[in-house]
Amino acid sequence: MTIRPQKFRQFHNVHKFELQQGFTLIELVMIIVILGVMTAIALPKFSNLGGNAKLSAIKGALGAMKSTNTIVHSKSLTSGIDTGTITLEGTAINVAGGYPTADAILAASGIDSADFDRVLLFLGNRILLVWKGRCLIAYLDSRFNGRPLFFGVINAVNNSCDL
Repeated sequence: MTIRPQKFRQFHNVHKFELQQGFTLIELVMIIVILGVMTAIALPKFSNLGGNAKLSAIKGALGAMKSTNTIVHSKSLTSGIDTGTITLEGTAINVAGGYPTADAILAASGIDSADFDRVLLFLGNRILLVWKGRCLIAYLDSRFNGRPLFFGVINAVNNSCDL
């Protein structure tokens, strides 16, 4: 029996195709190992997004309050109003000693107190405390020592605001 070259090529190509129909076990194991390593690297980066969001919120609020404090003080100096009420962009802001009082700093900064866990005022509205998780902002208005004081306390263990 004689095999013609054309028929031999067809048989050879079909036979070669039948032998290579998928991945070997070693290839599959290597893919699973690579995916496991990628997951082990990526998972910790996404696991603490809540704490990072709280930390960003508290840092943003602290920055907004400090900026507002400077702007209100500048407006107070140019207006000649040391104690009383000044208006910035349609918002009435109570000032004492040329700086916003503790009860006015959030509204003046455009911060919604509903975004935070707790917002407390103490000592005749001279101290403002704002919490987000374990992070805290404390604002002592200028009636204490002539200039307001800001304190930002962040959980030092993991630099986040997680409970």
